[in-house]
Amino acid sequence: MSQAGEAISRTWDTLLAGLEGRERQRGGEVLRRLSENLTRLTWRLDECKVVGAALPIAPDPSYSGPPLTELQLRFVDKVEAFHQHVYATLAVLALALNHRKEPRAKQPYPIGSISKFLDALKERDFRYKDRLLDQVTVLEKSADFRSKYVDHPEQHQLHDWMTMVYLGNYRVIYFIKRDDTVVYRPGSSDPDSPDFRPPLGGVEEFYVSPDLDRTYDAVQRVIMGALRLK
Repeated sequence: MSQAGEAISRTWDTLLAGLEGRERQRGGEVLRRLSENLTRLTWRLDECKVVGAALPIAPDPSYSGPPLTELQLRFVDKVEAFHQHVYATLAVLALALNHRKEPRAKQPYPIGSISKFLDALKERDFRYKDRLLDQVTVLEKSADFRSKYVDHPEQHQLHDWMTMVYLGNYRVIYFIKRDDTVVYRPGSSDPDSPDFRPPLGGVEEFYVSPDLDRTYDAVQRVIMGALRLK
């Protein structure tokens, strides 16, 4: 079970304090879904790592496994599924916060738009807020990635993709190119560095998929802060 999932289980009655009857039942259903989503998110992360670890770092003449293009596509599939589930988990968090017993004057969190929910979250008072604002930014990057490159590519210029590994960390690079040449580019090989450029000629623009571990950790921290879990 994830860190946030364990905290929800441990503080279940506290989270439902002040709710009675149907409200308590509904609140419990939402918390159960949130806990289930956190478990499934852990599965998604594990799946990404398993498929990523199968990607060869360099060509191996003795390799006899599935075609490299198939392994790469499997990894892309798992990365995109992970960020889709981050989005779904944050949607349930919004419901969980709205089902808590709060003063009537307090506005409910927006639902139906994760970007608006995260904007609202940054404006509210939650546990360790000052330390967690950077984590909310990480989740904003995940939500933006899901929107532009996973669920709504028709609203943006279509990108090609490639996979790469840096210090054991596997990532997907989405890019728009003019040609297929492979070139050496000076600068950092770290995909998170502002000096990074993909090793392709004629790249007009590119985007690096958000770091999986960092995003997973941000989900745990933000949920625990927003629900004031210990």
